[in-house]
Order: sequence, then C-alpha cells, then structure tokens
Amino acid sequence: MRIAGLRPVSCSDGLPGEVCAVLWTQGCPLRCPWCHNPETRDPNGGKKADVETILRDVEKYAVYLDALIVSGGEPLLQPCEELKALARGARGLGLKVVLDTSGFPPDRLGKVISSFDRVALDLKAPLRDDEYMEATGGGMTASDFLKAARIARRRCDLELRITVHPWLDDVPRVVEAVRKASPDVVVVQRYVGDKEVGIDPEELAEKLRESCENVVVRV
Repeated sequence: MRIAGLRPVSCSDGLPGEVCAVLWTQGCPLRCPWCHNPETRDPNGGKKADVETILRDVEKYAVYLDALIVSGGEPLLQPCEELKALARGARGLGLKVVLDTSGFPPDRLGKVISSFDRVALDLKAPLRDDEYMEATGGGMTASDFLKAARIARRRCDLELRITVHPWLDDVPRVVEAVRKASPDVVVVQRYVGDKEVGIDPEELAEKLRESCENVVVRV
C-alpha cells in the first residue's frame, strides 16, 4: 500500500482516553476545500510500504497503545486485501482497529468492514446530493454517505466525525444528518482555517446530545 506517514503514539486522534497509533494512507478521490491533509491526495505521492513493515513499526509501541487508526487520504483506495491484513495484524498485537474514512466508495467499505472494530465516518455536508457533491469536489453524494453509515452500523461501532467548517454550519441540518446516520458516538471538531464559522462546536454538541447521548468535542 501507499502511505503518507505513521504517528506511532497519539493521545489526540482517538476517543477520550484512547492512546493510538495513526497510519495515514496516500491518495484520495475527493477534493474537499477544507481538507486538513491535502498533501495526501495524490495517489502517486507518499511511499510504498508493505503491511509487515508497518506492523513491525507499530509493534514497537504496542504496549502503550489501545488502537491503530487507519486514516488518510482515503484508506479505501488501498488494496482491500492489504487493509484486511493490516487490521488482522494489529488485532494480533492486541489493538482495536479503527478506519477513519469518508466512506467512499461505500462498496469497498463493505468488503473490508468485518476487519475493523470501529469506523470513524466523516460528515462532509448537509445530506442533499447536490451539496454533498459540491463539498467533496464532485466525488461523493449524500446517498453514498448514508450507504456507508448503514454498512458500518451493521458490522461495527460507528463514530461520526463532524468538522465545523463554513459549509457545515447549519445546526438543524447537522442535527438531522446525525439522526439519519444514527452513530454510536459523535466527535465534533473545530475548523482550523481563515474563514468564519457561524456555530460554536460546544453549542453544536449540546444540540446533538438531544439525539445522541455520546458526543465529544475535540479542540
């Protein structure tokens, strides 16, 4: 697979209290304008790495870790068999395995979902196909997102990640999207950029707790 990098120990990328290793895969089919890792978009960037080498690097720190997060880029661009082998190997080290994904393409998610303990699914826009297409650079629809959420819910825990960016600042529509996705936990993340955002993450979290008990704000 192609990777952009590995953070062997992180206390800020998982759920509260979770110590994780984070693997960033290389390549993404979406072009979200607020992307936090644009350098991971190019599928020919980064470097090639085999699963065994990645697992050896993770194993050095496994005694300190709770989980391995496979992020990107978009990890679903990587070969399905390699993703499953990576997840099996991480579980063999005693770690939970988390897939941090846009959910696109959802059919590929269905092929690997049984290998993961949790899916961290990114909500990109309100759930209208035209808005979702615009927010992802034309690559993904709201229907794709909802299909990915259904696939994840059937097989593992679903974490919904919401970055409060300028295209996702309508509280009632965000609440409605969360209700439709029906996650086990919601993580609200603060937008880092030069544009103003109309809602405060803490205020959004309070509204979301009316429909989801487990809501976390990451600042």
